[in-house]
Amino acid sequence: MYCVTVFGEIHTYDISFCNSDLWRAYTTTSSSNSNNSANVYFLAHLCQEETDDDDNNNSSTSNKEPSIEIIQLPQFVFICQQSINSIQTSCQNVTNLGMCMTLKGIEKTYPINQIHSILLAGFESGHLILLGDGRVLSVLNYPLGQSIPIMTLSIQPVFKQQLCKESTNRMETNVKFVALGGPSVDSCDTDTSVDGNIAFVQLEFDSQMSNYFKLSKIHKSLNNCITGISCFAWRDDGRLLAVGQWDGKIRLIDVHFKNNLLKIKSLGYLSSLGSLNEGSLIGEWSSTTLTQPHGPNIDQQSRLIRSCTFTKQSHFLITSVPANGGALGSLLVWDIYR
Repeated sequence: MYCVTVFGEIHTYDISFCNSDLWRAYTTTSSSNSNNSANVYFLAHLCQEETDDDDNNNSSTSNKEPSIEIIQLPQFVFICQQSINSIQTSCQNVTNLGMCMTLKGIEKTYPINQIHSILLAGFESGHLILLGDGRVLSVLNYPLGQSIPIMTLSIQPVFKQQLCKESTNRMETNVKFVALGGPSVDSCDTDTSVDGNIAFVQLEFDSQMSNYFKLSKIHKSLNNCITGISCFAWRDDGRLLAVGQWDGKIRLIDVHFKNNLLKIKSLGYLSSLGSLNEGSLIGEWSSTTLTQPHGPNIDQQSRLIRSCTFTKQSHFLITSVPANGGALGSLLVWDIYR
């Protein structure tokens, strides 16, 4: 029998589309990792900060300002709390970030000077911001397109080393790749031509270069990717990316390097319960291609893939579609290899 004890309470923002994120402070394979740091985690979430508004010095009203808060666990130490307005002020030529839509922490491979936690935040305005203990380290404008909100993001679990182009002494930097997802293309109120709603971003960083951090977009796009994206999941080796879509399909993307260049290829998709049409995958490696709708009351099944994850050290993919609006939900386990 397991005993669960509540050791703390966290107040979150009243209305938010943003999920919290829990991540390990250091990677388990890090050479700098000690027994103490191996069990240190960070929790990032959207909370609200009470601010007072004085009206003609006669009355005072309390406003709830959204803030990003980071807590160190299990010590329950508050690392930082930074308001969205403060983050916006620190960004050049940014007038309105809007709501924070997604948060994702980054495991460190080595200590970084005077920075405990590193976090990526995607905003309604379409800006991607890298934060170090709440301080703005790097900003990437509109990786999905002009004013297209970043609905979700996921960071490749492995990293690559390469020579930094901005260094004169051939300094090697660590590179991680980030997948970004947005709403359906036809719902975007923008005049800018959009290739799709998935973008790939390169995060380059090195603590030996005065905490050098840089976000840059990788100019690669996927064909026929126009429906909304709700979630991502990377396989442990970083070679396979599962993409959960609004229409109930799970797109599979192969990501690898060839001749030191990043190659991205769509392998097709799986169809969840309640999704439209059938599944279609490229190659002989898949054993779950669907030829007809499956499950009872197919017209009453929820469709939006809310979350997906690969099981550790295996080939299973788990997808979750919560029930909503009277429709049935589903929890599916996929064996995508023969």
